Amino acid sequence: MKRAILLAAAVWAGACDYTVPLEEAPAREIDRRVIGRWERTRESGEVDRLLVLPMGPREYLVMYVFPSGMPDALFGRAWPIERDDEPGWVQLHWFGAGRGQVPDADAPIYQVAWYRYEDEELAIRLLNPEVVSPEATTAGELAQAIEENRDHADLFREEAVLTRVEADRPQGD
Repeated sequence: MKRAILLAAAVWAGACDYTVPLEEAPAREIDRRVIGRWERTRESGEVDRLLVLPMGPREYLVMYVFPSGMPDALFGRAWPIERDDEPGWVQLHWFGAGRGQVPDADAPIYQVAWYRYEDEELAIRLLNPEVVSPEATTAGELAQAIEENRDHADLFREEAVLTRVEADRPQGD
């Protein structure tokens, strides 16, 4: 039991950055092109896996399996967010892990990402908490911190490029 608690704490500490969302609720339509299974192989040979499913017209269900020695996936919701008519911004809300772990009430459970879809590749960049401080206590403070750092070269972390798992291309899109 103690190991499960430590495992859950490591998941939340390593995966989430903010205790408040940039946007509280979905307001834009999802991009159906990103629905499906995605993978990338790191230089070490370890494989990251991402599953994106629709949860309605404005929200995704996301499952992320990463190679950090964790046997479990992270589960979350994601939705497109408004940022000066600039497409590709997404709010992530991580709510659980594969063995039933859920975050503590005061744990950081949100991330903000930007993505680009092109030629069956999905490039994702997460907002960098070293540039946009995770100390924001409201969505307004987080938005202001992003705006203040908008031109910072390291606003986002390094880009992760994932390739669609060919057999899982959505039908009819």
